[in-house]
Amino acid sequence: MGNKGQRLQANQENLNQLASSYLSLGPLLNQDINSAAAAAAGFKSPYPGFAGTVGQALRPFPQYTSINDAFQPLGSSSYHALQTKVQKRFSDGLSFLASYTLSKTLTNTGLSGYAAFNGGALDTANRGIEKHIAGQDQTQNLVGSLIYELPIGKGMKGVGGKLVRGWEVAAVMRHASGNPLGIGGGPPLPIFGGGNRPNRVPGVSGRASNSGSFDPAVDSYLNPAAWSQPAPYTFGTASATEPSLRGFSVHNQDFSVIKRTYIKERMNVEFRAEFFNIFNQVTFGSPSTNLNGLSTFGLVFGQANTPRNIQCALKVNF
Repeated sequence: MGNKGQRLQANQENLNQLASSYLSLGPLLNQDINSAAAAAAGFKSPYPGFAGTVGQALRPFPQYTSINDAFQPLGSSSYHALQTKVQKRFSDGLSFLASYTLSKTLTNTGLSGYAAFNGGALDTANRGIEKHIAGQDQTQNLVGSLIYELPIGKGMKGVGGKLVRGWEVAAVMRHASGNPLGIGGGPPLPIFGGGNRPNRVPGVSGRASNSGSFDPAVDSYLNPAAWSQPAPYTFGTASATEPSLRGFSVHNQDFSVIKRTYIKERMNVEFRAEFFNIFNQVTFGSPSTNLNGLSTFGLVFGQANTPRNIQCALKVNF
């Protein structure tokens, strides 16, 4: 299966961003337009009464700050997937469904339901560098479900038969790859754009080399040596998300036991015991990914899923 999205609302255009070619001016961009340094470089106020930096004076519309159109249809996406399914329809008290998807989603926007929530482009005039693995991408996804009416108590009558018959079990499980991580950081760029990113160091794994199980109390998930700070007033080379670096995978199993006791043909008492995340597996939250904060970079501070939850219910169906 595949699909292609065009003209998506993307928040990728800033009509008043300073052209990135002016980064060659370096610190001069932050100087006041009326300073001696600006005068020596030949820069003057764009109009009488202007007050601001050289960078502000060089903007296309220096009398304004940012001019954004969050809903400009400049975004695109592509999705390709192998989708498989195995299903047994209900018969002899049993049904199950298992599906497996191998997929990849690319985009140049955040694919948020509200475009203003998407991060802006680093360089609005070079939006090609924003193409990346979508933050929602999960390469592998396995989902299964099962319902089974236990074949016990058939032919039994009386109170004993009512107690033994009518048992049913159900289960749902999901195993999925983690979402891609995006590494932030890098020196600020005075072009009024979408921030900056660090440099990616070729050939160095982004994962910290932890042996055995991961312990968020002592282990770091990321290897800071895989990225470096770009030179001042330059863009970093890292992508918006890392193609081969993912957060923690998802593993969850839910289980239910149901007992229906028929009082009459059209009336029964139903008892349910439901176990969510029955094995109490932990999915850690994403690590801190801001390279400018090395003291916390790569550390995990929370849990992304909920612990085991058990609930029981009793109801009368009629």
